[in-house]
Amino acid sequence: MSGNNTLFMTPEESCRVQSTVRDRLKKLDEQAGQPWKAVDSHALIQQATSTSLMQDLSTVAFGLGAPKSKETMLAYAVGRPYLPCTTKLQDLKQMKISELKMEFHHRGFVLALRRVSPVAELEASSWAVVQGESSDDVERLELFLHRSKNGRDVLDICSELLVKEPYYTLNNQGERTIRVDHPSDLVVTLLSENPESWRQRHRIAEDRTKAPEKCKEMGNAALKKKDFARAHAYYTQGLHESADAPYTLIKDLYRNRSHVNLLLQRFDEARTDATSSLTDGADKALDAKAYYRAGLAAYSLGDFDNAKYFFEQHEKLQPDGHAKFNMRRIKARLQEQSTGTYEMAKIVHDIIQRNAFGPGQQTEDEDISNASTGLWIRASYMNHSCIPNAKKDYIGDLMIVRAARRIVNSVFTQNLGLQVQMWVVFGRRSRWADYTEDEKRARGQGNQFRPKREKAAGPSKMVIDKAKRLRQGINETYDRKRYKGLPRPGLMQIERWLQEAGVRW
Repeated sequence: MSGNNTLFMTPEESCRVQSTVRDRLKKLDEQAGQPWKAVDSHALIQQATSTSLMQDLSTVAFGLGAPKSKETMLAYAVGRPYLPCTTKLQDLKQMKISELKMEFHHRGFVLALRRVSPVAELEASSWAVVQGESSDDVERLELFLHRSKNGRDVLDICSELLVKEPYYTLNNQGERTIRVDHPSDLVVTLLSENPESWRQRHRIAEDRTKAPEKCKEMGNAALKKKDFARAHAYYTQGLHESADAPYTLIKDLYRNRSHVNLLLQRFDEARTDATSSLTDGADKALDAKAYYRAGLAAYSLGDFDNAKYFFEQHEKLQPDGHAKFNMRRIKARLQEQSTGTYEMAKIVHDIIQRNAFGPGQQTEDEDISNASTGLWIRASYMNHSCIPNAKKDYIGDLMIVRAARRIVNSVFTQNLGLQVQMWVVFGRRSRWADYTEDEKRARGQGNQFRPKREKAAGPSKMVIDKAKRLRQGINETYDRKRYKGLPRPGLMQIERWLQEAGVRW
């Protein structure tokens, strides 16, 4: 029910958005089937570079505090849904950028591309300039919605890629683009070694095809830095180049990638990689490790019968404490499935562990691993009210919940309580259009006030003074008579922050 999760759109704005979408669809119908037209590669790369540079500069200049209030709302046209490519990569035919047709899904084909510009990250997509076989064949490539993978922008980490069954269309600005909506339709074939790799017009053969040993080393280095996406890509590249590699090296790559997939919670692939790394008894210690990882993956997938087999094999090869612990877990899960008997004490403990919260850091030098938590039953019930009528304060590990407004007896009845709450909340929200621009801006800043994490000593005096001024400005936007005795939702976020910072106002 918070303001930053609610969209307010005037009828005029709604008509404008609908008109934009209709105009795009009309252009698509008019240009459907038209062949690809050559574009000015220099101008297109310059556009991507300037857009990316402006984003970097704005991050440096304005990225020191809370996210800035947005004066406009993102309107994203979903477009015409289509299915992802399900054909095997080796069964797809190569095509060129010059063979693209407008508003057409090139089924049965694959496009080999190289990124020749920095990546411009937008609200709903990322785009970059890509080049085909010829230096004159350049086009815009946009990755929509699913533009990040394992915390990294997909286009930013790749240097060369394949687009399966490319879809050539117009973007929301009416510009021609190769659009990718399904993550599986884009295959990274060569990683970007550094942010400036795109400037290298020609890659030498040594860069394009690294030896599997080198890929393993680079993957291990990335894993040590906890760059799991890059580690996965290096291990995968090593497997692609492993036609003449030693048998043990191939097994090592599968085993290492299985570990990375577990960290990335890609359990199905982790299980497949683990079983592919088995040495058939040549090395019992490594086989035990493979069975252990396959068992963890199967357990996480809920495939307890399969997990039991893997853990049994692990116990035979390496009967240590981990094996016995996992066998006990498997037996408990299988018993739950067959008899319906559960350890209720553990279930309650898990619920508390996931839902309990603590009062936060009480002292400067408090160890976060020893932080206190609790299941605040009354506070949890109060949180379900649509009207914020209570506030919480902390004294050490004691929580005090106090009323934020007077609640007249019999106001909230069992039958009318929700209706009364919704009337108050939605009735007030419906008058948003009556607010001035300054009032909207002030309340928006209050809802989005999230300064970056400060040092252990607490926020600086400058940040606290800014928060106090912001709270005062928001408070002045409320009519005293109209809101007398009523909660002021616009103050909740900023007052909560001030409270956690230990500041009185």
